[in-house]
Formats: sequence, C-alpha cells, structure tokens
Amino acid sequence: MIGAKLINHEFHWEDYLPEEKITQHETVGAWVDKFEAAYFDKRKRTPKTQTTWDGDYHIVFRTLCSDNPVTLGLLLEAVKRTEPDSKTRQRTCMALAALARLAGIDPSAIVELRGNYGTASTLPRELPTDEEVIQARENLTHAPPWLLWSYGMIAAYGLRPSELFHLDLEDFSKGSDKIRVTGDTKTGHRLVIPLHREWVELFQLRQIIRPESIAKTNKTRGEKLSQSFKSWGVPFPPYHLRHAWAVRAIHVGLDSSVAARMMGHSLTVHNRSYQKWLSESDIERAYERTQPLCQTSTDTSQKQELKHD
Repeated sequence: MIGAKLINHEFHWEDYLPEEKITQHETVGAWVDKFEAAYFDKRKRTPKTQTTWDGDYHIVFRTLCSDNPVTLGLLLEAVKRTEPDSKTRQRTCMALAALARLAGIDPSAIVELRGNYGTASTLPRELPTDEEVIQARENLTHAPPWLLWSYGMIAAYGLRPSELFHLDLEDFSKGSDKIRVTGDTKTGHRLVIPLHREWVELFQLRQIIRPESIAKTNKTRGEKLSQSFKSWGVPFPPYHLRHAWAVRAIHVGLDSSVAARMMGHSLTVHNRSYQKWLSESDIERAYERTQPLCQTSTDTSQKQELKHD
C-alpha cells in the first residue's frame, strides 16, 4: 500500500505518524516557508538579498522532499549526497544547519561534515594578459555593440558582470574616466577608475550601449552574459577579465586596500583571492622594483657613515 502511494505521489506522513510526532516534525515545505519569512523579516527583499536567498538557501532546500518531516537524519542524508570538500558541500551544510536551528535540531553533526573547501581549494584560472585582452576584443568584429561595450567595461574597470546593470555614468559621460557602481549590487556604492586609461578610448567605451536587463536577478544577468561571451567565441569568461584587473593592480603597484575597495570586497578577501595567482615572474618583477629603493637606502647609509668617520 505504501509502495503504491509513493508511486502515485499520494504518500503523507500524517497517515502514519502519531499526532504528537506530526506536531514535532513539521514538513520540509512548512519549515522552508518559515525560514524564508524569517530571512526576509530581517532584511529588505532586494535584487541583492533575493540573489543570496536563491543561490545560498533555496537551491539547497529544493533538494529535499517538501512532504517529509524535518529530521536530523533527513538533513544529514542531503549533506552526504554532495561531494566532500566542495563548495556545494559547504553551501549545503550552511543552509541545512540554519534550517536545523530554526526547527530546534542540534546542527553540530551537520557542521562537522562541512569539510575544508575554501579559496585555496579553487584551481588557479588561466588569466589573460593585457595583450590577450586587447586581441580578444579585436576578434569580436561581428559581435553586437552591447557585448563589445560590456567586454570593454569589465576589462577596463574590473567589474562583476552583473554590475554593468548598476552603473552611474554621469561623470563618465562628461569626459571623466571615473564610474560609480550603485548601491543595488553585492557590495554597494563605490568609485572605480581604470588602470589603463587608454582602454577607455581603445574599446570605445564612451559609446555607451548597455546590455538589456531581461533577467530578474544579478546572478541570472551575470550568467546570461557569460553565455553570450561563450556564444561569440570569447576565449575566457567575463570573470577572467575581472580577475586579470586584480592581478594587473598588483603589477602596477596599486595599494592593495585601494584595489580591494575599487573591486568591492574586503582587503582580506582581496589578498586571499589574488595573491595565490602571482606567478614567479610576477614576484621577480615586484622584487626588481624594490632594488632601486634598497640601493638608494644603502647609498644614503654609507654616506652618513663616511661623514661620521
């Protein structure tokens, strides 16, 4: 009988659990509804918070059967279906531990399965050089104008793809190289200046042709732009252009706190994310830049010693 009900999607725990058990273990669907309500009671529903809800919580909760009661065993099974030491495992543990706390379940067993995933586990990206960035742009001869503009803006300013839809270009349109990312994005309002000012003219960025904002969330907008890059044969995704900007900032000697601010994240995240991508040649170039300073310091010290003698 139970087998037939399962096949016909007619099985309900309420038919088998005692009344007190049903009260104690409400269904996944009921607890997820409560969780969503509590989540947005604490924060305003905006494109930013909606993206976080969809990408960090709802994507995990929908892997659970909504008719099942929330139990520790059910949550642990969901965690163990993910790959250990992966970003998916980390996100699943975070979301299900939060759901467990709301349901009055000790989440410690879930947290223990989180693993060691982190930015150090991420494979280094093959970031394009400045010459490759320019060459790839020149190869987009038949791409639509909005894609050319999007490519150039991400390359020159190190933007997140979704931030193309949240730009204050008032100063830029008047001839300034400065742009401002508005507060409707992941990290709020900030000022950004290109590291290669000549790219503004080279990529014809003052001919502003924004991409159409069809998608509802920042995440979806970014994904659609990535698909467009791939469709038009760009040899790397949009985020490679952003990461290349970060490494370029190190090459030109921009203070890391300023670079982090312009990219829209903390100094800790900036250093953790990008220092690991410094190649041996990057380190050697940085070392060579210090030698004139060291030599000047040495010469000054020697002169002072001679004067003293």
